[in-house]
Amino acid sequence: MVPDAALRRLEAALPQGSVVRDEAERAAAGRATFATSQRVAAVVRPRSLEEVRAALRVCSEEKVRVHPVSRGKNYGFGSRVPPRDGCLLMDLSRMDRVVEHDDALGFITLEPGVSFAQAHAYLQERGSRLRLTTIGGPPEASVVGNALERGEGRGPHSDACAHLVDLEVALATGEVVRTGLSRFGPGAARARGLHRWGLGPALDGLFSQSALGVVTRATLWLAPASELVRDLVAKVARAEDLPPVVDAFRELLLEGTLRSNVVLWNDVKAMAVSRQYPFEEAGGRTPLPPELLAAWREAAGVGAWTGATTVFAPDRGIGLTCTRRARRALVRAGAQQVHSLGLEEGAEPQGVPTRRALPMAYWRKKGAVPAEPDLDRDGCGVIWVDVAVPFEGEAAAQAARIAADVMPLVGFEPNLSLLSAGARCLLLAAMIAYDRDVPGEDEKAMACHRALMRELGAAGFPPLRSGVESVGLALPEGDDSGAVLQRVKAALDPAGVLAGGKHGRW
Repeated sequence: MVPDAALRRLEAALPQGSVVRDEAERAAAGRATFATSQRVAAVVRPRSLEEVRAALRVCSEEKVRVHPVSRGKNYGFGSRVPPRDGCLLMDLSRMDRVVEHDDALGFITLEPGVSFAQAHAYLQERGSRLRLTTIGGPPEASVVGNALERGEGRGPHSDACAHLVDLEVALATGEVVRTGLSRFGPGAARARGLHRWGLGPALDGLFSQSALGVVTRATLWLAPASELVRDLVAKVARAEDLPPVVDAFRELLLEGTLRSNVVLWNDVKAMAVSRQYPFEEAGGRTPLPPELLAAWREAAGVGAWTGATTVFAPDRGIGLTCTRRARRALVRAGAQQVHSLGLEEGAEPQGVPTRRALPMAYWRKKGAVPAEPDLDRDGCGVIWVDVAVPFEGEAAAQAARIAADVMPLVGFEPNLSLLSAGARCLLLAAMIAYDRDVPGEDEKAMACHRALMRELGAAGFPPLRSGVESVGLALPEGDDSGAVLQRVKAALDPAGVLAGGKHGRW
């Protein structure tokens, strides 16, 4: 645990109230959507870059481990929980300023405490023509934090990390690094935030999915609102019909007909979005009996898989042409039905954060979904397994089959989705959803996680995202990256203050 003398030094270095020792708050910070044993020694809440630097200097000198979080809403990957026991939790949610916004050049510069809801409200209040990418997580999640974790969203800039530039990073040494053109200073670089790399080696990637520094602000490129927005939804009747539909979506992305990402979800996910587990019909049995799933699928009129994307176009004529082309391609690929929905027909509005996906986490809970969901508070069990799959029909079908075979063996429904990570790679996301209040379920869920990682990894599908649930998990190493990154870590964080382990060793 953190020595009392170190906490006193932190309290002296920071404004009053910045260091929280309250037992209830520390306990809440150590709670996630799966079993954890890590204890939080204290919570520190800086309000500025200088306060982050002051805290890191003290922690480096006192050899105190620090776990920074933006807003702590990383549900299914550990929420706020540190990867190691006895860490100081650095909560950046008070750093919630919109630093700069340029509607003409299409960017916004944010501190890590700015949530999706706050950023959306800011743009709306100013009548901005720009739109944020939205995510399946809560509106209270951090925009910068989600991008740094390489989360996938919805919209033309669904890969938010690819549109994140000019990071300001506090190192454990007390140094500050600004990436891209920002390193020249505001007066010396009028084009800061406007070029992806700047001059010389690019350091941006070092601070994504890593414990090499604390990002205190970043610039995000935004997409202008489109004149035409139409959701396309394609029904894939049988699992064996999935490969050609996947291939059709890939070609539509490669040729540029689609500018937004693609998502395909299976019947279990479709059911979990629309209702909670049918305990009464199943006679209390879990996992879900196949005959009940088949009956629900027929009654709801959904297929074994459902594909969805959105056509965004600056002009109605272009948009309708792209919509027709995409529909024809999906029908030719064997999609049984392809629906095109505008806003007046139920399509989701651009850039508006919602809680639409959160009820899935209450799938196995027997009480009703609350009006204000809080997955950590409510004992929802959620663990995500996200792996990289080639954007190729047979590979996608194989990865999905592996997950669908493994999960019921351990007692869970295969809640699966395939999300495009660009036009050449898919992310298979398997959601292990359960009720943490049921004895033994935490242990079963972690066993399912390990089994999925093992079987998918053996088939050539390594993880793209991971969290606290993966600490200590051995990953294959095919080169010298581990040794090189260890030397980088030693240079940027010589005291080993920033607690890693969520992403392999990082």
